Amino acid sequence: MSIVLIIDAKLTQESVSKAVDFYAKIVSDTRSFEGCEAIEICIDSEDAGNLVVVEKWASEDLYKKHYQWREETGVLDHIRALLDGPVSRQILNVAA
Repeated sequence: MSIVLIIDAKLTQESVSKAVDFYAKIVSDTRSFEGCEAIEICIDSEDAGNLVVVEKWASEDLYKKHYQWREETGVLDHIRALLDGPVSRQILNVAA
C-alpha cells in the first residue's frame, strides 16, 4: 500500500538557505531510490523558517529502507543540525 509522508520542521533563521541548498543536492538521490513515487521540498510562504517535506512511497517498508540508508550515510545528522526544535512526522496510508 502506498504511503504519503509529511514532515514539518522548524529551521533556524541562519540555516534556511543552507537547508534548501542541501536538499537540492540530495533530493535526486531520494527520487531515484526504489519505491519513491514523489518528493517535494517546500518552504512556508509566510514563515521561511518552516520547512515541509511531502513524500510518496510505494510502501512503508521501502520508505523505512530509505530512512535507514539516510541514517547510515549521515544525511539525517546533517539535517538535524539545521533544525530549531522537534520535527512533526505523519505517515498516511493512501486510501483512494
